[in-house]
Amino acid sequence: GSFFDAAFDEGVVEVNPPFDEDLVLRVATACETSLARASAAKRILVFVIIIPETDWAGHAALLESRFKRAYRSAPSGQHFYTVGNQHTNSQQCYPASRNTTIIVLASQLVTGAARLAERVKEVFRERPPPIAAAAARPRPASVPPPGRGRGF
Repeated sequence: GSFFDAAFDEGVVEVNPPFDEDLVLRVATACETSLARASAAKRILVFVIIIPETDWAGHAALLESRFKRAYRSAPSGQHFYTVGNQHTNSQQCYPASRNTTIIVLASQLVTGAARLAERVKEVFRERPPPIAAAAARPRPASVPPPGRGRGF
């Protein structure tokens, strides 16, 4: 379902929206609303948000949120991303061409928020294995091997 239709009350949610200025602003607004509701209810809700470093209003709103607990920037060329069509693409990952921002927003103070943001940044630096290594990994019978989609 849509992120914008979901009701987040507590827990940890990873948010990596399409890199679109309007969507990032909508994400910032939705996160702020959910976090305010969780804070008032004394529940712990955490968003780990991954977006490009930009001058967009949504990026600024996330960085200025009263719920921001940690923030890191992963420099371009020093971290990788996996393409969304990795099941049909022979190259699974690419070096990021721009800085990426990792933001941890939480309804309550959370021990380890800074460490969580740092660990996410570290994971982005680790290049995923090549497609041949990924294809060799055991997978459930219900998951087709790379390049053999079900034709959806």
